[in-house]
Amino acid sequence: MHTSPSTQKIRLIVFNALFIALIFAMQLFGIGMIRLGVINITFYCSVIAVGTLLLGLKSGLIQAFAFGSISLYTAITEPSALVAPILAQSVPLLALMCYLPRMLVPVAAHLTYRLTRASSKNERLGLTAGGSAASLTNSILFLGIMILAYLPMLADHPGVLAAIGGVVLYGSIPEFIVAGIITPPLVLALRKVRH
Repeated sequence: MHTSPSTQKIRLIVFNALFIALIFAMQLFGIGMIRLGVINITFYCSVIAVGTLLLGLKSGLIQAFAFGSISLYTAITEPSALVAPILAQSVPLLALMCYLPRMLVPVAAHLTYRLTRASSKNERLGLTAGGSAASLTNSILFLGIMILAYLPMLADHPGVLAAIGGVVLYGSIPEFIVAGIITPPLVLALRKVRH
């Protein structure tokens, strides 16, 4: 059944609103991340990957901006042990750390999905790669900026590199795996609901 362009636009707006509401609800109810003292394991990237692969890159960027805003708010109001020294050093640097990786999450998901699907002709593989790339992009850039922020402070924080290594081992790797597993079934199921 053919739907009019105005109906499609309304559906897109509604789905975007639902994804943004989900991101804020995850923050409000404390289910968007697992706090483990020094580190926080986040699940927002999986939501953004699904939103991007379902609704398109522009929608993913809007959702990523919402995630970046939540990330900055949390970093200022409830900074983890690794974030607190960066907050004390430079709020603009903290804002860069919160927004840049998040805004590149949908770009990575979109491009990786398209390239993988085009080369493999396999939709599920493309969705898996897109979801995993979203998580990996966030982890590499967020932790990379964090390491750069700590370079002038390493003498005052000698255990920081070990702590960041723990984030990679116990946070980033599970996030990467989970994103790759849950993205395909969620996108495929939501495509049926959307049309």
